[in-house]
Amino acid sequence: MPAAGVFAILAGVNASQRLARVVRRARCILGVAVAVAVAAQAMGCAAAWETPTPTPSPTATPAGTRAPYEVATEAPPTPTPAVSPTPTPFLASLVLTEDPVQSWTNPNDIQGLAFDGQYLWAATSGGVVRWTQDMGDYRVFSVSDGLVSPSTSGVAVDGEGHVWIAYAGLDAWSEWDGQAWHTYSRQEAVASQYEALRDAQQFDPSMWTRSPQSGWVWMPTHDGQVRAYDGVQWRAYGPYEGVRRGTRFVAVSSEGRVWAVGDGVSTVLEGYRWWEDHSLFSEIPDANSVTSVGIDPAGQLWIGFIGSRSAGGGICSLDLGENRWIGHLASLSPTIPFQVHDMEILPDGTVWLCGEGGAAYQRPARAWRPVSLEDLTAQCLLLTPAGQLWLGTSHGIWSVAADGKNARGPWVVPTPFMGGQVLELAVDPEQRLLIGTPQGLAYAVPAGGTGLLLSERPTCLRVGPDGALWAGAASGLYRVEIGGEARQVYEGAVAALTVDASGRPWLSTPEGVLVRVSEPDASPPVAEEVSGARDLAEVGVRSLAASSDGTLFVATSQGLGILSPDGAYTVATVEDGLPDPDVRTLALSPDDDLWVGTAHGLARREASGRWIRYTPTSTEGGLRSEDIIDLYMDPAGTLWLTTAAGLSSRTANADWSYLDISGVRRAYPESDEVIWLGGQGGLYRVERRALVPVP
Repeated sequence: MPAAGVFAILAGVNASQRLARVVRRARCILGVAVAVAVAAQAMGCAAAWETPTPTPSPTATPAGTRAPYEVATEAPPTPTPAVSPTPTPFLASLVLTEDPVQSWTNPNDIQGLAFDGQYLWAATSGGVVRWTQDMGDYRVFSVSDGLVSPSTSGVAVDGEGHVWIAYAGLDAWSEWDGQAWHTYSRQEAVASQYEALRDAQQFDPSMWTRSPQSGWVWMPTHDGQVRAYDGVQWRAYGPYEGVRRGTRFVAVSSEGRVWAVGDGVSTVLEGYRWWEDHSLFSEIPDANSVTSVGIDPAGQLWIGFIGSRSAGGGICSLDLGENRWIGHLASLSPTIPFQVHDMEILPDGTVWLCGEGGAAYQRPARAWRPVSLEDLTAQCLLLTPAGQLWLGTSHGIWSVAADGKNARGPWVVPTPFMGGQVLELAVDPEQRLLIGTPQGLAYAVPAGGTGLLLSERPTCLRVGPDGALWAGAASGLYRVEIGGEARQVYEGAVAALTVDASGRPWLSTPEGVLVRVSEPDASPPVAEEVSGARDLAEVGVRSLAASSDGTLFVATSQGLGILSPDGAYTVATVEDGLPDPDVRTLALSPDDDLWVGTAHGLARREASGRWIRYTPTSTEGGLRSEDIIDLYMDPAGTLWLTTAAGLSSRTANADWSYLDISGVRRAYPESDEVIWLGGQGGLYRVERRALVPVP
């Protein structure tokens, strides 16, 4: 066995297993959901960024069953140097093609790591990257290779050594069998490949897990419930059985206790129907802050989470017998990462964490030991049996010895788009595409140049009725005149922003203070706090909308705030018509109907005060998910929605259409023909003909 690389391999092939698997796959692929197939066809994304170096030629992965692997002890080779800065310095010119969907993504934003016995696999926001064991060669897989979306969220390896990829918000997994990608719905994948998934050695609790006691395969569904399959029969569990809504992770202990984590924690002994309900640890801000779960050898549940920028996150464990949480907070324990993004629990009970500042581990009944890496935020980790720690970051892969020494990295795929994610989008009257990223607010002229408007992360972006661009940031509110520079009009952090019909901006600070900039052109500009609303700091302001009569609507985690022109403040809740109290985003139609997007549903509040709720069923699938991320209303009255499943749109005539692209957060129509999308995976240009209409 060669020892020249990081990993050494033991492989074996079972011909009868492969033959049976081919037959099962042939049956299953014929039944893949139509929506997934249509999305895969529509996502013929062109690689429009100019790549500095060519992608290495592919090397086929042998199919078959792989035995547990050994790991060589040599240090990995010197990492690939990062690509040279680009003009903005994180954007390049947009080269447009005739493809109905184009994407500009970053394959170095690592969301998950796995090892199949021969290759190191990275699930990224810009496709899937397969690295050779010596990290000297790689291949990037994207939509053109068979993936449903370039934005992938998880990776796991089954008992036959086949690699599985998940997409956030989509009911789809893709499998690499050594030669090609095959896509299934989650339930089809488990039913057709049950033995291979059951025999996996490592699991991703956001994808599937196996019960050591019975061999049942458990998984969270795309709509936040739980399913189990024993090779013959499916069992479904939802709110009726006591499972908390929004379940994203499922884990099973060696004794057969099942844990589901979503809006809260649900648990049951395998074989029983009724689940026990627990609230999340009090320091976890909300369900979306949960990043990882694990089960230790004693059967105890662990949850990793992120917190506020001031307090940080941490990790906690649930003592079921005493019905209490035991927390380890970054604010109290500097030995753990400030924000916890991933965890792995070893068979001996050692808990590994990674996050902001590196990694940390705790052996049973011992103190936490840090693996400090300053200025490095690890988004995922993979620990090899030989003690080599691999960390995935937003800028490539790092390798670290377990003692924190010999840190090497990053290994990156050359790409000019190193910004990673798109936070905000808009198109100004000059037809410049405005792109907010963690590195700042930039503009790009398709087939033209790029530039930087604000060298600071924007928190919100709006174009007023007069064409003026308003950008909120931690340092204040800025106005960008047509053809001009950014001018600060308000000093203080901006958390949410809207512009009323008269062109005056309204904003909220992170502390929940509402402010109206009444005279932005004055020198100095005049800004005044708005009285009436109180205690918004505790509920958080996510979005604002100002109607033509001067009413200000406020999206919070505890309902819809309504501030009338006379200063009276009321809160609308589920009893009034909201589908969920967790309100995320707002949009006003030309006739002042208010659209409200929540964590679990969409609603419209008519100007008369009447409420109407919308679901995937009532819209015949036009609304792809009840997990609403953002809303945008264009001047023609078309509502653009980004959800956990991708893009949906509803015209003023109530015609729905959609495109399943996971990971998108913002949508902005450039014209009647083109929509720009942005999110964790990067930037997308979509022609309306690519959307799937609802009959």
